[in-house]
Amino acid sequence: MNPKTVKKALKDAIQATNLDASAFPLHDIKRLYAMRWGIEKLTQKSSASFTCRVA
Repeated sequence: MNPKTVKKALKDAIQATNLDASAFPLHDIKRLYAMRWGIEKLTQKSSASFTCRVA
């Protein structure tokens, strides 16, 4: 899933957090989550590219 897809999905998602809403606007949280998701997917793809043999 790319960040644009995540952004669209988050548009309708219910967000729950204990962060101060005035200090951490929802649009910033969504943007950071999309960035994190991109990193997770990249890590997953990288991990799938490597194999490990145990002797």
